[in-house]
Amino acid sequence: MVNNGGFVMVANNNAPNGAILRAEWITLENLPSSTTVLSGLEVFGVTGTSGSGRVAESRRAMTLSPVFSGTTTTYAVTVPATMEHIRIRATHGVSGATMTVSAFASPYDATESGRYTGLIDLAAVGMAKNIDIVVTPTSGAARTYRVAVTREAATLTASASTVSADVGTAITPVTFTHGGEGFAPRYWSVVPDLPQGLSIDSGTGRISGTPRRAAASATYTVTATGGSSLTVVGIRRVHQATADVTLGVATGVSGAGVTFSSGTVVESGRRKLSAAVEEGSTANYSIALSQAPTGPVTVTPSVSGSSSVRITPSSLTFTTGNYSIARSFTVRAVSDTDADDEAAV
Repeated sequence: MVNNGGFVMVANNNAPNGAILRAEWITLENLPSSTTVLSGLEVFGVTGTSGSGRVAESRRAMTLSPVFSGTTTTYAVTVPATMEHIRIRATHGVSGATMTVSAFASPYDATESGRYTGLIDLAAVGMAKNIDIVVTPTSGAARTYRVAVTREAATLTASASTVSADVGTAITPVTFTHGGEGFAPRYWSVVPDLPQGLSIDSGTGRISGTPRRAAASATYTVTATGGSSLTVVGIRRVHQATADVTLGVATGVSGAGVTFSSGTVVESGRRKLSAAVEEGSTANYSIALSQAPTGPVTVTPSVSGSSSVRITPSSLTFTTGNYSIARSFTVRAVSDTDADDEAAV
């Protein structure tokens, strides 16, 4: 028996010259090839746009891996983060067969050959799922094709994931790189609030500044929010990505709070205490560190407003063992040769 495109020839090999004894047409539909059922398989990412008060659908073909072949039954496809719906279009040549698309382990949609499925909502089910396309002929075994769909995540990466800062010293700014097709951050925020003196730029995400107070090491979560998109079902969704930065501020050599006898706390490098000393007079000031340092801290006072002021000693060094013990500087305004008694500040 020879199958010639639906025409069956029955031959008798014992007949002279293989003469054909009988020839007739028979219907071969519903007998799918042992190697091929689907002749085409496409996956489309779907987005919605708003115009004139209604939602229009836009489709974009996704890349199947491997390239479609009727003999291959397992595929993978990656969908951009900003696409939240897909449609599938499959084509077969099996007359009378039914085709069902089972999305995420439950029957989702029955469709005809060459027609788009209904919308498959990726956002509602997670980032990675399997979709099965089942072709069932009127007789014979069904054939299943599987598409593993991964929705690309929007990503955020910090230039430094750990920052060790010191009071009074500007930090190296922390910047962020974002990824994910179509993800374009417009607003940045951080939780919890950054230590005093540090801030985040809400337009760029850049963290910078000079810490003013010590802070224990903690994890700060930065969130980048992209523009919202209008889905084809009329729901507006906002796209976000996060990154963690661990940051601590120490009262190390780079800066320490200094408490004067008056109770005033002076931060390193900041002029917050003023005093008047008459010419020829002296004044004493006791100081101590307000917090334990991480290492030896040398406090060096400076005076503005007069070149005739002398301070002794020129500096004091505090350690973890004596940081809270008050120690003194003596400020002396030296006499000059003029007749005026100025007050040194």
